Amino acid sequence: MTPPCARRRPPRPHPPDSGVAARDCIPLRLSVVDGESTLYGLTIGDMVAGKYEVLRLLGEGGMGAVYEVRHAHTRRHFALKWMTPQLARSRNASARFLREAQSACALDHPNVVQVFDVDRHEGGMYSVMELLDGQTLGERVAAGPLPAESAARLVLPLLHGLHAAHARGVIHRGRG
Repeated sequence: MTPPCARRRPPRPHPPDSGVAARDCIPLRLSVVDGESTLYGLTIGDMVAGKYEVLRLLGEGGMGAVYEVRHAHTRRHFALKWMTPQLARSRNASARFLREAQSACALDHPNVVQVFDVDRHEGGMYSVMELLDGQTLGERVAAGPLPAESAARLVLPLLHGLHAAHARGVIHRGRG
């Protein structure tokens, strides 16, 4: 089955010398943990929907957790955003999670993360998106003050991504 919004495009350039990955532009806020947690109901080695093997916890946010996963057939690595079954029972939370994934699918911009799949698994909900290397915006800011030129190189790609979202009627409500 083809993911609902899969599309081919050339690899995205990362902003030079910015120290930030495009994932910081939209739509996630993460606290990098780089470990394992059973708080969200997934553990290392679990299979989600019979095709995504959980490799490690990348971070936790307001709606759940984000894991690095590997597709069982293609062996490609992705980021899987997981909403717990407890939260997914909320009609409002489930609708918001789905809207977020659909909004990201509607955008095709180098500073907006690509979403490839969204579905339910064992009562929870998940979305699968491209996995990007790099530092989060929070990590970069925590490292200390930036010279003005470096700050501009960091913020401009983020603003371009937000502009693309706003031009399509998508409002980013993340806190980070």
